[in-house]
Amino acid sequence: MRKFSFRSLKFKIFISNLFIVLVMFLLFGAVLLKINLDEERKTAMTAARASLSQASTYLSEKTASIRNAVDSLALSQQTLDILNMDNNEKYEDIVQWNIDYNYIAESVMKSMNNSDIAKLLILTENELAKIINTPLVFNISVTEGTIWHEKWYGAPESYVWHAASDLNFSHPSGEEQICFTRSLLYSYYNYQTLYIGYVDRKVFDNLLNVNTLDEYTSFFVMNNKGQILSGSKNLPTQYTEAIAKQLSEENNFEQDANQPQIKVFDNQEFIVGSTGISDTNLYLTYIHSLGDQIRDRVRTSAANMAVIILFILPVVLGLSLAIAFSVTKRIDRLRENMLQAGEGDFGIEILQSSQGDEIGVLTRHFNYMLTKISLLMDSQYTFGKRIKELELKSLQAQINPHFLYNTLDLLKWKAVKHHDHEIQELVTALSNYYRKSLAKGKDIVTVMDEIEHICAYVYIQNKRFDDCIRLILQIPEELKNCVLPRITLQPIVENSILHGLLEKAEPSGTILIRVKREGELLEISIRDDGIGMDREKADKLLTEDSEGSITGSGYGLKNIDERIKLTFGKNYGLRFTSEPAAGTTVIITIPARTEEQT
Repeated sequence: MRKFSFRSLKFKIFISNLFIVLVMFLLFGAVLLKINLDEERKTAMTAARASLSQASTYLSEKTASIRNAVDSLALSQQTLDILNMDNNEKYEDIVQWNIDYNYIAESVMKSMNNSDIAKLLILTENELAKIINTPLVFNISVTEGTIWHEKWYGAPESYVWHAASDLNFSHPSGEEQICFTRSLLYSYYNYQTLYIGYVDRKVFDNLLNVNTLDEYTSFFVMNNKGQILSGSKNLPTQYTEAIAKQLSEENNFEQDANQPQIKVFDNQEFIVGSTGISDTNLYLTYIHSLGDQIRDRVRTSAANMAVIILFILPVVLGLSLAIAFSVTKRIDRLRENMLQAGEGDFGIEILQSSQGDEIGVLTRHFNYMLTKISLLMDSQYTFGKRIKELELKSLQAQINPHFLYNTLDLLKWKAVKHHDHEIQELVTALSNYYRKSLAKGKDIVTVMDEIEHICAYVYIQNKRFDDCIRLILQIPEELKNCVLPRITLQPIVENSILHGLLEKAEPSGTILIRVKREGELLEISIRDDGIGMDREKADKLLTEDSEGSITGSGYGLKNIDERIKLTFGKNYGLRFTSEPAAGTTVIITIPARTEEQT
């Protein structure tokens, strides 16, 4: 068994399986996290719209109730009679002044008790404020030179909210309270009168906290001058000023003009929405720290994923090891057998494998190879002995071509001596036939050499069969020097004679050999008017050595086709056209090359 080393296939499979499982798990976690984060973004945006709408409704109701409390006091008939009438002569009697002041004071206390107003001041031009300094009613002139007077005095709004610190003439409570001014210009047509009220900041803070959904959500309230008057818990104070400034610069101070949208401040993502509070100069702003929520969600998901990985890692390790050992078990056995076979031991046990996977295929082919090698080795001695016998017979059968030519030449001159011209010509043709067949050992010859070979063969056959064969040659002079493999045409002509012409009812006929050039191709056609054959038989000539495809000299047409393909390429070779009783045409296609080009 091979050791579990870092370079072993077993270790690589183990690491690959482990890596794939972990990567797939991480990818799944990342995709799931991405889906969840996108869903959270959508949910957060939907919640922002709902929360902003709900909180603005609450705030509108709260400010309306405060305004109504002030209006119930300011618009009562007795209050109008006191603050809108010329009371200069009336208040010469201090008792009358005291009666009117006490009524106003009692009415203010009643309004404060019935609302969230912590303190209410009246600024008026009426004589009521000029007789005695009181903590409730002030001469409107005392505001001149104050921040409030510059910002809010004479403001077109009838109900405005501002910071309590603007009213430094009334000893405000600072950051703990916010302030509003209620102007009734059309009701108090004789004397200008303003109502200034103080509301504890916590009244608005608590209202905003009720609508805060989670630790990422917060609200703040500001006025149209950009003053932040109230804020909920979880308010990101480091970004509040920047958000308020951007909203002020965008001038989105119309009712519902700035619906929630994602904004970025210092690379921190927020969902920010702002809406105006009806009949006031207040604007409610919603802030959702989307960046913090996403980061917390990512941290939580990463921690959960780490815990899950710790739990499943032992299982994954075990499965990866099991898979690695299962896959490589058969490979290890095959490797051991290969090593033994490499050392020359072919008597090893044949591995059994019925599985159809790649290892099973490899094992079966290795077993087949072992079997074939064993059979080859067993027959090696027999083949060697047979080869020695054939070599001996080959030596015995070798004939010196010069001896054959000299013998034929001797026969020729004997025929001349006896004036036998027919034998002389026959011996000459036979000599030419064998000379062209041997071709001095060359494998490539010219078209003219092949034609001379055929002419010698046909002459001999005509002497044998009483001149029954007519040979017609149509060869352009410029193509006679083109080359082709030796003994290509003669076997085809021999087939045409033996299986075509001589099998006719009257054994005779014509063989036409035509050579032509088609571009870079040389086409040689050999046509006979023999008995022909059907299509099925013609299709088999190049696929099997049928009876009709073997010539008397032992050269099959399939062999000729293979020699041409081996010499010039698979795009060249033989093709046939034939019809019963109409003859056969063999067409040879080879490259048009001369001896100089080979």
